[in-house]
Amino acid sequence: MGENKLNVLIVDDDPGICLALEKRVYDAGYAVKSAGNGYAAIEITETFKPHVIILDVRLPDMEGYEVCREIRKSAEGQTITVIFITGATDTAIDACYPKLAAAAGGDFFFAKPYDTRIILRILDDLARMAIEQNDNNGPETITPAGICNNPSNMFG
Repeated sequence: MGENKLNVLIVDDDPGICLALEKRVYDAGYAVKSAGNGYAAIEITETFKPHVIILDVRLPDMEGYEVCREIRKSAEGQTITVIFITGATDTAIDACYPKLAAAAGGDFFFAKPYDTRIILRILDDLARMAIEQNDNNGPETITPAGICNNPSNMFG
């Protein structure tokens, strides 16, 4: 990560959510792109090389879980931190979303409305960890386990 900045891809079919998140992430100093559907997210991932993907569960063309599994198939995709978000309000379905997100390879899960400051804190912690690894001549791969004292609690 040459400049010690994270590339962040935001994937949500709601343009308002994409714009709001893009602004907050950009203002925090990160490179950011967005996609409105799963296929676009997969395509952008190949060229933009995101370090973090903020991924909506429900997309018009495919589920966010499918997007995550597809991205995880590549070696580079296995190192991307995936933050799932959802606006689902059906409590019967909502209860299983965190488990589905974890099974698909997600690292974090938040229901809308979520506190954007928490997502920015995760980005800041990932960036800090990457800088520390670079300073120690370590690999550029960063994982969310170092952010949370108990990684098993990342999904609520």
